[in-house]
Amino acid sequence: MKSLGVLKMRNGNGPGSFFIWTVLKERLLSNVERVKRGLIVNPSCPICGHDLEDILHIIRDCTTAKAIWRQGLKLIQRGGHDKVIIQSDRLEVVKALQ
Repeated sequence: MKSLGVLKMRNGNGPGSFFIWTVLKERLLSNVERVKRGLIVNPSCPICGHDLEDILHIIRDCTTAKAIWRQGLKLIQRGGHDKVIIQSDRLEVVKALQ
């Protein structure tokens, strides 16, 4: 079994790069932010029902987000890797992942 998988994120204009940028710049429009802007009144997560849907909840704490991360890890492990390194040529991403 290969011991290391490497996910490379290159500087670019693809949807993955845009998503990472929005998260790092705290521009992902969560329900907490929508409430602050007066767009909605309920800041809870529409997927799992957690009281507050903030950025961290969207990408890490939501039960659905956790399931997605687990599935991604399973796909990597099926490829014969038991460890993953995320590489990026964007300094913002590198700093956020440290």
